[in-house]
Amino acid sequence: CADNACQVALKDADGDGHMPCGGDCDDGDAAVHPGATEVVNGVDDDCNGAIDDLGLPCANPESEDNDSHTFADPVLMDGQICGFIDPPGDVDWFTFTVPSWTSVEFDTDAAIHGSTLLSRIRVWDDDGVTMVAEADSDGMGGEDAELSLLFIDAGTYYVSMHDELDGGSVDHVYTLTLSSSSPCDVTEVEPNNGTANADPLTVMPGVACGVISGFVDLDVYSFFAVAGETWTFDVAAGSLGSSLDSQMFLEDSAGTTLEQDAPFGDPSITYT
Repeated sequence: CADNACQVALKDADGDGHMPCGGDCDDGDAAVHPGATEVVNGVDDDCNGAIDDLGLPCANPESEDNDSHTFADPVLMDGQICGFIDPPGDVDWFTFTVPSWTSVEFDTDAAIHGSTLLSRIRVWDDDGVTMVAEADSDGMGGEDAELSLLFIDAGTYYVSMHDELDGGSVDHVYTLTLSSSSPCDVTEVEPNNGTANADPLTVMPGVACGVISGFVDLDVYSFFAVAGETWTFDVAAGSLGSSLDSQMFLEDSAGTTLEQDAPFGDPSITYT
């Protein structure tokens, strides 16, 4: 800008104190100029030639303002997103979509980045209001928050990131990774409440998944076994966060009960 003609022709049009010949890469936006604060908005705010370069530890940064489920950033299943909890009390919201009967692991990394974040993650139903589950770090910045959930119904859900103490700063950086798996080899098909309409277990050994949808609901499965084989049948309900107090019966093809477990808890039967 030593050239006076340059100064006259390229004056500071947006009034931000910087001229184009002084490095202002957008003289029509006062928020964009050398030394400006870079934010995730698809713009090179500080005119350094890089867009959204916040120094975050992943290639998919959050996009503010994502402080409610209405403005949640999308994150792909088996994907990763990162951001800052800043300022204090900041909450970052993300939305994700899952198929039915999908197990999802939510894993937070903060301590590995030297972050001061004490991570807290909360998972919300498709309404963005009903909380499904939450998990905290160990409170000492060593073990970050992680959570594993089984989603029975396909749909769009939400996960939010907080600081346990409602703190926040540019040092409260994190990455959030969503990993999915399909634990079910067979899913029940109703009605399957008797031997005549039992769902066949076509993959053995394997996992069958279902829902006890009422007080009198009964789910029946059929399978073929060879004499002399020892089989173990194990129910996971409470360990998945289910409120089911399950009871299991093993019957032969004539309907005779061969074995049954004590009610309540997650039962297991081993039978030869």
